[in-house]
Amino acid sequence: MQTQQITASVKNLYDYIDELQNKLLADNGAFFATPTAWAQKQKVEGVSYVGLKTLLSGCVLCPADNASELDEKLKCIRQTAIAYDLAKNGKDGVIQREIAEAGLYRAKVVLKEYGITWGELLNVATTQFKNAV
Repeated sequence: MQTQQITASVKNLYDYIDELQNKLLADNGAFFATPTAWAQKQKVEGVSYVGLKTLLSGCVLCPADNASELDEKLKCIRQTAIAYDLAKNGKDGVIQREIAEAGLYRAKVVLKEYGITWGELLNVATTQFKNAV
């Protein structure tokens, strides 16, 4: 019950970056590379595209001319969102949310980028379990 309340009230990283990321992509002529038929319609004839792997959203196709600048801006948005997420929800809140949404081992992968260690994750998980019993 307590975990459900936490996840309902705590936004996740997607919530923080979605609008900024979508605006950045649109401003740079980039778009998500799914599905293939849709992506082909988005391409501008004569423009060379490259794929950028984003950690949250899969692959983005963008004009090759501004790929490295776009990649740096996407990383900046992500790091800013992580810092905001931690400041707004606290480390324990973020850990609890990720455990509830993804499970312990998937949370470990997601939270590595946050600088959260396996030990910190286990400590919160153990406390959650003790409080639930």
